[in-house]
Amino acid sequence: MPGSGSLGYLRFSGFLARVFVLVKALAATDRGRRARRDHYQAGLDIAARLADADPTNTGWQRDLSISRERLEEVASAAGDLPGARDHYQAGLDIRARLADADPTNTGWQRDLSIVRQKISGLNEEAAGT
Repeated sequence: MPGSGSLGYLRFSGFLARVFVLVKALAATDRGRRARRDHYQAGLDIAARLADADPTNTGWQRDLSISRERLEEVASAAGDLPGARDHYQAGLDIRARLADADPTNTGWQRDLSIVRQKISGLNEEAAGT
């Protein structure tokens, strides 16, 4: 395996982070939800290391925000609305930085809009409306 600072290692780590995100199929049972949360957390840990290793890599920054979104889904399904909001807020902060850095990137603008809509939904759910 390449050294932890090499481009090959970083690419492999990015691939591995995506694999953890794709393990969503376990969701049906409590055990599956716990396993899903654990896999998403592992993916988040990898994505965070990658994003920290190269803060200018917008792909890794977006991967980090997606990992946060996946953990929000698990927290929300478990009824942990404060935890869900925390994950979405962290993802929103990342997506806002990406959108602000490149206002002409319609993908970043769309991502930001989606997260804002989901946070609004969580706030309505928490308020019971």
